[in-house]
Amino acid sequence: MDLLRFDKRHARRALDVLVTDHQLVAHHQVVLDPAYVHITQASLAETAQLNAELTAHGVHSVGRYGRWTDCSIEDNLIETRALAQQL
Repeated sequence: MDLLRFDKRHARRALDVLVTDHQLVAHHQVVLDPAYVHITQASLAETAQLNAELTAHGVHSVGRYGRWTDCSIEDNLIETRALAQQL
């Protein structure tokens, strides 16, 4: 099935299989662009400066969007655990 064409008819069919005592009354679909950060020399410099300012105020940014880096969920967990141990 083409996920971009997952419409009310498909949702109804899925509900018929999963749930038998509910009625679908609304649905909403969103097409998400790839969830990747775009890393450039300028973004690296700006991120370093902003993170230094935030850290000086006790705000610690982690993860893909907090550190503006390409990383996995596992990397986020490792980074967060290390930060928690520091604090």
